[in-house]
Amino acid sequence: MSRILIIDDDKAFCTTVSVMLQKLGHEVVVLNTLRDISKKMEQIKPDMILLDIEFPDADGIRRLPDIKMAAPDVPIVLVSSHSEDSYVSRAIKSKGDFFLQKPIGFATLRETIRRFDTHQPLHLPLLSFGDYVLDVKAHELKRGSQVIGNLTPQETRFLAYIASHPNQVITFDEINLHVWGDEVGNQHGLYNLKAKINKLLKDDKNIEIITLNRVGFKLSIL
Repeated sequence: MSRILIIDDDKAFCTTVSVMLQKLGHEVVVLNTLRDISKKMEQIKPDMILLDIEFPDADGIRRLPDIKMAAPDVPIVLVSSHSEDSYVSRAIKSKGDFFLQKPIGFATLRETIRRFDTHQPLHLPLLSFGDYVLDVKAHELKRGSQVIGNLTPQETRFLAYIASHPNQVITFDEINLHVWGDEVGNQHGLYNLKAKINKLLKDDKNIEIITLNRVGFKLSIL
């Protein structure tokens, strides 16, 4: 569980995102102003920050240095409802770690938090499931000490995500977002990834990635 700080003057947005984050098991703190932000950073000690760019009396990007100084190792995700190219470009070029455009869907929020949350298992270099170990950095799937497959980066991300949620249904949107960074993504491509991984697992009758029609995939481990 992480402590996530939302800094946004839009109270309806804060409420909606707080509920989603709490469903993901995180502790949420909300601030509606940047006033005395450095002092508040020291009191709250967040693990991650969602920061709105535009406030009635302040500019989130201009206050980034103050926030970074008070919390130098904390990832900051900038959020905004503006879609103009110049506005988005300014956000991306800032010292923030990521940018999300409002409204933010549940799958997008979940994957963004997972991307920066050091409490999540996807940040581990090795992932174990069943009799297998996935070396995320080397893109290798091992059974015991034997390498049974060399994977592409997309195959590695696909398997890492599935293996981190054994016997759980993962929606196509969630997997697309993790593999390709897009909720729409490429469903045909996902089926190809699934087929490649299942081919590597074919000699093991206790483990298989199964499809739930129109829903997603599940790594079934007996």
